[in-house]
Amino acid sequence: MVEKAKEGAQRLAQEKGSASGESRSAGGMPDKRGRITVSARADRTERLEKRTALMLATRARRKAAGLLFDGPHDKALLLVSCNDVHTVGMRHAIDVAFVDRAGLVVEAHRAVGPLRRLRNDKAVAVVERFASCDAPWFAVGDQVMISGGKETVR
Repeated sequence: MVEKAKEGAQRLAQEKGSASGESRSAGGMPDKRGRITVSARADRTERLEKRTALMLATRARRKAAGLLFDGPHDKALLLVSCNDVHTVGMRHAIDVAFVDRAGLVVEAHRAVGPLRRLRNDKAVAVVERFASCDAPWFAVGDQVMISGGKETVR
């Protein structure tokens, strides 16, 4: 999963100068509409699929800032090569999910308040978004797959 995310970030960087009229995030990366697909754990029968804008953070500066300078929105931020997040300076609570190399959620948190630090040594990536009570979030054991708009079978 991490390799695919890095490849996607490289593609986005190459397209950075294109005249496609894409909006850009605070980190300068295009806000691409992607699909985050969550395959439920074996003990859950339903399958959740939500289409959302996915922002990639691959550089140290963007990963350190995370959602700090953004206002509340419905986009998710994927922090690649990351296993440690903080909420110092955050004005809003965030949802956080730690993902391992196979794309499995190893730890998930809802509505993490300011001045907190979360770390998971097994994680290679983190997905975070502004907390929303009505929107579903990851659970431990969920499989996370990312595609450019079409669902991938895994």
